[in-house]
Amino acid sequence: MEGKFPNSRSVTARDFALVLCFFLFLYPVSVGGISVNYSFLLLPMVVILVRGKIKKPSTDLLAFIVFYAVIFVIATLYQYRLFEEWPRRALSFLSFMSVFSFVFLPIDERMVNAFKIAVVGISVYFSLSSIYQWYLHGGPALGFEAKDLVGGQRFGFVYVMAFWILYAGAVWTWGERLLRLLCISTVVAGILMTFSRASVVALLASMIFYLARSVRPSFSFSFGRGTKKIAVLVSGVLLILAAINAFLPVTFEFFTVRLFEFFLDPEAVQENFSNSATSEGTRLFIWASVLEFVASHPFTGAGYLGVWMIGDASGSAHSQYFDVLLRVGVIGFMIYVYLLHRASRTLSASYPSLYWGFVGVLVYGLFHETFKEAHGGFLLAFLFGILSQNSGSSTVPCAQGEFGVSRPLPKRSPV
Repeated sequence: MEGKFPNSRSVTARDFALVLCFFLFLYPVSVGGISVNYSFLLLPMVVILVRGKIKKPSTDLLAFIVFYAVIFVIATLYQYRLFEEWPRRALSFLSFMSVFSFVFLPIDERMVNAFKIAVVGISVYFSLSSIYQWYLHGGPALGFEAKDLVGGQRFGFVYVMAFWILYAGAVWTWGERLLRLLCISTVVAGILMTFSRASVVALLASMIFYLARSVRPSFSFSFGRGTKKIAVLVSGVLLILAAINAFLPVTFEFFTVRLFEFFLDPEAVQENFSNSATSEGTRLFIWASVLEFVASHPFTGAGYLGVWMIGDASGSAHSQYFDVLLRVGVIGFMIYVYLLHRASRTLSASYPSLYWGFVGVLVYGLFHETFKEAHGGFLLAFLFGILSQNSGSSTVPCAQGEFGVSRPLPKRSPV
């Protein structure tokens, strides 16, 4: 089981500063069309300057970074007819590469705790804000119109990560458990208030994977422990859902009609998937277009340019994976998936709560962009930082600073 959050007596000014920074990095806001969240790129620079040290990533991580840079150069030269788009291509390249910024930053336990607190804190904040906005605009009288007023899919994957940080984290005192239950209830309400089917599917899928792993026989498996975990999760979720249904019944009505009843009607499913004007049909059409384009440009893909190249006016691939496949081609996509796999294995061994949250985020990415978003980019950058810390990286010393010596994060048995 991973460690607890630090108690109030051990919290330092550095901890407060990190939580505040991480909170701002996750807060989706733009100025002049540029996302402020990308300010997370400044943190490694500041820490390196303060510490006087830079962490050298493992050789394979450095090789992957160089490979993605090579794709950028080759695509710029090869797609010479789009040379006037080089500023757009360069910005997209820098955005894509931002997820590697924390591999040069020593990650310690206090930074991981600050990250968890920031994810939970901003999720609770936005959940309460959504509920307040719902009541402010009319509450139950809104009906399904609430989807357009308070719903959205840009932040749902962060809620899912927050849920698992709260649920699968360390065992707390009874007072802290009560606070955790209140926070979980608030975050689940926030997930429902997104009115995004991807949010609910990601949460349910991660729960199913969690339960499946809990009952999977192994040499270290305890059926009593596995049964207890299932009972606690199922009963707790049912209790929370019952409470939310009493205050926010419109969310249950929405997902009953738009998700569960919809997929139980084969004719409706077939009709929507065959109609390019529907949400499902649009995705299939764009994904087919991406595959067709990449088949003609397997090495470079679009060279970090977006789906507007293949005719999607919205500029969205409606999937994190298809977006990456289009931008970097087949080999770049395979490397990307490999890194996600490496990160998941590292989290499974060291931080089960982050691992299960990551599983939910990966499922969410099947239907929407996640790490393409600036706040999602910070989330992945930090997780890649944990991966780098546990991948045989070394620290190049300059002068000792207040942040101390870089040490590998502890490896623990997965829950």
